[in-house]
Amino acid sequence: MNAPLPLEGTVVLDVSRMLPGAVLARSLVDLGARVIKVEDPHSGDPMRVTPPIVGGIGAGFLAFFRGVESVTLDLKSPAGAAALRRLVRHADVLVESFRPGTLERWDLGHDRLEALNSGLVIVSLSSFGLEGPDSGRIGHDLIFVAETGLLSWLPA
Repeated sequence: MNAPLPLEGTVVLDVSRMLPGAVLARSLVDLGARVIKVEDPHSGDPMRVTPPIVGGIGAGFLAFFRGVESVTLDLKSPAGAAALRRLVRHADVLVESFRPGTLERWDLGHDRLEALNSGLVIVSLSSFGLEGPDSGRIGHDLIFVAETGLLSWLPA
């Protein structure tokens, strides 16, 4: 007998971009969640075109988003933002990785989304936090490794 996975029945909307959100999506699917990836209709997630390319799609996208459903919404447009707000009403979790203030500009701020669904858990994959002097900076793993000084340990 197979025991149910711990996140079965959980619906996750993933509007994040790049590797941190992809790793989280893979983990949530593995735990039984239904993950719906919201991608820009003009370009999709950047991982779709990040080498190495396999069969026309980035290998990382294929690996991390296996089992994830995808929809395209232009969140910058009123119609796309309205569609996401409709999806939020039926979701348990929203994962985002935009710079602080971006969702607010699109009328998708945390307060707005929580008003639509009081039980919604919002996960912000912010590189340097949502407030403070560095909050608008973008960061990925190599930047963090460099800022910690770990790169100075590498042989020249």
